[in-house]
Amino acid sequence: MKYLFIILYLITAISVNAEDFVIDSNSEGNLVRFESTAKLEFIKGESSNITGLIKFNPTYPDDTVFCVIKVDLRQLNTGIETRDEHMRDNHLHTDDYPFAYFELLSISGLPEAIKSGYDYKLKAEGYFYIHGVKRKINPEINFIWNKENNQISVSTNFKIELDKYKIPRPKALFLKLAEVIEINVKFIGYSNLTQPALILPNYPELN
Repeated sequence: MKYLFIILYLITAISVNAEDFVIDSNSEGNLVRFESTAKLEFIKGESSNITGLIKFNPTYPDDTVFCVIKVDLRQLNTGIETRDEHMRDNHLHTDDYPFAYFELLSISGLPEAIKSGYDYKLKAEGYFYIHGVKRKINPEINFIWNKENNQISVSTNFKIELDKYKIPRPKALFLKLAEVIEINVKFIGYSNLTQPALILPNYPELN
């Protein structure tokens, strides 16, 4: 509950001219994909179940930007049902940690004024939450604001090391994962949707 109050405070503390852009789990433009290239095996998992909120002011982008993204790990699909169950139950432990989150701390590279339709390459710093812990990451982000329909498109990719998030690496023949997993994310934020309920878990930070 404490974290809900903190999030609500941060949202209301942002400039009153900032706009809300909601990431809806039913949007066809959403996709999170993980890719593992282990010896002799390539595994890809996907899900479109992404929700979140981005709050910023397109006219004055230097104002504080708020962003929290949530991914339902229970919806990851690798194409083989048995493999999906094994990954959820024995490695991601989704009964205890059903979601992964990204919490934005800062962003750099925004111009003084944003041009509609222009693809900006930005640098973010934030916390990635998964499997009961959180760590700081610095992903590069592609960002487009479309003034005509007042939507934003975001895409990014970054890598995580399973050991650093205390995720046991499977070694079964049907689910061999590399130590380093590449994660690709893209989504669309809409300005005319109801804000989702977002409560960050109280996970300890690992260095």
